[in-house]
Amino acid sequence: MKLSLTEQYTKLDASHDAVDAAANRHIVALYWWRTVVSFSYPFASEYDAELAIPYDHKHQKVRYETPDGLPYDNPAGNRHHRAETLMGFSDLRFLINRRGRGMFAASDSWNVGVGLTLPTGKTEADPLTRGDNDLRHRHIQFGSGTFDPLIGVGYSRPLGKSLSFDANVGFQTSLYESSKGYRAPPVLDFSLGPRWKAFDRWEVSLHYTGIEQGRAHWHSRKDPNTGYFQQGILLSPSYRLTPSLMVNPTLQRTIAVSTRGEGDTFEMDWTYGVTVTAFF
Repeated sequence: MKLSLTEQYTKLDASHDAVDAAANRHIVALYWWRTVVSFSYPFASEYDAELAIPYDHKHQKVRYETPDGLPYDNPAGNRHHRAETLMGFSDLRFLINRRGRGMFAASDSWNVGVGLTLPTGKTEADPLTRGDNDLRHRHIQFGSGTFDPLIGVGYSRPLGKSLSFDANVGFQTSLYESSKGYRAPPVLDFSLGPRWKAFDRWEVSLHYTGIEQGRAHWHSRKDPNTGYFQQGILLSPSYRLTPSLMVNPTLQRTIAVSTRGEGDTFEMDWTYGVTVTAFF
């Protein structure tokens, strides 16, 4: 059995032009802390069941500017974005994993996981329709409101005594609309790169990462604030304190974000994290 606790922090800066009482630019900063508790329980020689429970803390700051870059007191601003702090559980993730060796070589290893999300995260009413009607709305979702299938595949190939090459890919998609008319975007994520076993207790990996997010929809209407491709570099050392306890800090640098160009543009620089894993 394995029990993990992960803490992550990042900051997102988003902005878009709008015409409320006058032309102005909405500028939003989102400070995002995430805590994830994960359980993994082996129930056969090559199989385990995994449950991840995420809890999010999102603090949003907002300001408005005129096209000339001067501060703007937007009388309609409270309808669109607000300085607020939101906290709650996001959707739980449940997977059945199979792990094995010897796919392409006797020394390689692989894993395949299949599962679904559980709709435990809070969802909002349609922000597009409410915005069209000049009603207060919120774009931040803690969940999809639906049971979404998941799949993950991982592969590792030794390149020598202390060096190996890892590749991982995951996919999540929503197959139907929630009771509030929301259909979450499909998300494809991947990472690949070398892992070095530095000493008996130390390992260090350096991976190129990517996330491709498709479009979300509200009542079959495309959400213009979704859809991007994010690339980054992830440094992940791990240290085994004891045979049953491991610490894994992570540092990720976002190197590029490409949006669809219809809604918010956003920037994200660094993501910091640490995971503590206990083996039983």
